[in-house]
Amino acid sequence: MEISQANDLYLEHYQFKFDPFAERSSSFQFYKAKRRNVLEQLIHFARYGNFLLLITGPRGSGKTVLRHAMVAAAKESALNIVISGFQAQDAGILIQHIAHGLKTEQRDIQGLLGAIEQVTHAGNDVHILVDDAHALNESAIVLLQRLAKGGGEARASVFLFGEPSLQTSLADIEQSNDEVEHHSIELEPWSAADIRGYLQTRLEAAGQTLDIFTDAELEQLCSESDGWPGLVNQAAKEVLMTRIFDQPRRKMLPPLPYKYLLALLAIAFIFIYFLYQQDEQKVAVKAEDSVDAPIERAMVSSQRVSEQNTALKTERVPLQLPLPEDSATASALAIQQAQAVEPTQPTITQQEAAVDVVEPPLEIALAEQSAPEPPPAPVVKQTPPPVAQPKPKPKPAAVKQHAPVKKSAAQPVRAATQGSAWYGQQPKQRFVLQVFASGSEQTAKSFVQRNGLQYHYFRKQHQGKYLYVVTYGSFASHEAAVAAARNLPAELRSNKPWPRTFASIVQEIN
Repeated sequence: MEISQANDLYLEHYQFKFDPFAERSSSFQFYKAKRRNVLEQLIHFARYGNFLLLITGPRGSGKTVLRHAMVAAAKESALNIVISGFQAQDAGILIQHIAHGLKTEQRDIQGLLGAIEQVTHAGNDVHILVDDAHALNESAIVLLQRLAKGGGEARASVFLFGEPSLQTSLADIEQSNDEVEHHSIELEPWSAADIRGYLQTRLEAAGQTLDIFTDAELEQLCSESDGWPGLVNQAAKEVLMTRIFDQPRRKMLPPLPYKYLLALLAIAFIFIYFLYQQDEQKVAVKAEDSVDAPIERAMVSSQRVSEQNTALKTERVPLQLPLPEDSATASALAIQQAQAVEPTQPTITQQEAAVDVVEPPLEIALAEQSAPEPPPAPVVKQTPPPVAQPKPKPKPAAVKQHAPVKKSAAQPVRAATQGSAWYGQQPKQRFVLQVFASGSEQTAKSFVQRNGLQYHYFRKQHQGKYLYVVTYGSFASHEAAVAAARNLPAELRSNKPWPRTFASIVQEIN
């Protein structure tokens, strides 16, 4: 499965408006726990300090999010120039980036300070924010220190966001250069309560609540992330994705080279051409068979009719016995001869009659009519008395068979409940299992009617469309709902049902 398809399934399964744990969320949310004080310090030093401001922390500690918050806080009162330390590692490239941000053609320190002074006279401050500042070399750091110290009113506020190694590098530079000064702020990890609040903020922005995670999963997130928000995002998404996919997502295979694609296309063309030739040969053979088949069937049918007529005529030929001279004896012998010669009428079943009724083609039928009949057998002079023909047995009356009536087991039928009528009557703190969601109300309604009184459904609006969400049961605690999910049928457990409160459902309905 491709990554885009997996993400679509992930958003649809949990009914997210967007991915709440993406690195670049579509709805920026700055969580202020243990970060608001840092933001206030940065704003204060930006106004009154003339030294470098360091914000350090390991990868995933929230440095980039804090930088976004700093830019948003000073958007109207400052000109923000954001630079990547990996793209401007030395002073020469760094000057070009700063000059581009100031919209000046000057490429030296004095020219940059002059441009900064013009911005200051216009009523705005100049903020230079460097991500991944631990990648800067000594010349770049000295340049930034010169701009931070400035001259007179021409001064820029410089913020360096980097890993803890940045503080060590600046300490070494300060030993050899007295002009370099800095103030360092080290970010701290979050507590378990901070992590819960952060997750709640992210999930509510995406249209969900913290009930999507169990207590055990929240403890797992706290231990795996060590309190760093970036790692919390990564671990939270992995937990939710694991519910849907039993095994980790496979990495996408690299695309095939063009020469292999052309070879596959050539093989496919040859294979299709070979199948096409075989189909043409089969059609030709069938056409020949269709021409010869009526003639052969007519010949066989004609031969069968001829054989039956010959057999009947042969059976009716009377035996030629010598007549004695005595008339009485001759008469008795004639009667016995007639009784012995009288043929028995053949019994032809309905199936055989249906077979023999098949008429041959017109040419063969005319040929049979024009064929000379065999010479008549010699007739006995003395005609025997008529013998009574046996009455044909009456055909048994066809027994009318009635189609078997299927006995359908009585199944309980009840009206499906939906909407806020039932959910609004439940205690807000109780839990319910969300089984699945469908875009068709008939699907949800039929499922609830078939599976008993423990199932209900409600309608909510998701991304401009109506969704019909089926739920199961009513439980006093989160743990009871999780235990009940293990006892659901296998086809429902495959949907990864998860517990949520009635309060969250009523909020979605309203």
